[in-house]
Amino acid sequence: MQERNYKPDGAEHSISIGKTTFIVSSFTDTQATATAEELIIRMLKSKVAEVAKEEKIA
Repeated sequence: MQERNYKPDGAEHSISIGKTTFIVSSFTDTQATATAEELIIRMLKSKVAEVAKEEKIA
């Protein structure tokens, strides 16, 4: 199994809601071939295709 190399990408962001604090950090895969934007678009297209297929079946 190939080991991936991730590096921090920017600063952490935190938000507190009530007694819970959410900390969001981002890491970059130095071996990645697609950008985060491309991955998000691919996931959205996949979801749209899945819903369209379900509507055709119903």
